[in-house]
Amino acid sequence: NNAGPLSASLVWEGSVAPLWRLAPLPGRSLDGRFAADLKVSGTPASPVAAGSVYLAGGRYEDKLLGLLLTDIALESHVDPKGGARAVLAAGDGRGGTLAAQVALKPDSVLSLHGQLRHLRPLHRDDLSLTLSGILGAEGELASLKLGADILVEEGEVNLLSSTGGGVRTLDIGEAGKEPEKLGVG
Repeated sequence: NNAGPLSASLVWEGSVAPLWRLAPLPGRSLDGRFAADLKVSGTPASPVAAGSVYLAGGRYEDKLLGLLLTDIALESHVDPKGGARAVLAAGDGRGGTLAAQVALKPDSVLSLHGQLRHLRPLHRDDLSLTLSGILGAEGELASLKLGADILVEEGEVNLLSSTGGGVRTLDIGEAGKEPEKLGVG
């Protein structure tokens, strides 16, 4: 029945890891100090949410992509009139940072503004990137306009690590001596 009353709440303070493990996301982990005080009321057809969510000292790792974000701090608030706002900050464990502000208005208009500063989020042997710049999104959720001005300050692709190949080494002979013949065929 979509017309009956709805009442739910989530109050949590502690590590976010036990909650994260409920998500079906293998190879991805999230940890950190988490606090939530969220309430949902209204009806299933027209729910009303309100409350706050905080994360401090967070760490997100995606082992499949080799992505690691550290020192994650999140503060978000949901307004019972339908709006929400959040502020996010994170690092890469090597001095790079990510900062973003998100606002969702009751009419489903989203505004996101973010900045990357020397961010090196990949912890992989085959690929490394250092990114700086700005990113944003504006508009209704159904027709969101995305934009970014990202500079790849440094990038490296190590094909040997990604393909599992190796490098053949040859001994260097002395000057005046005949070079060693390679066995071919």
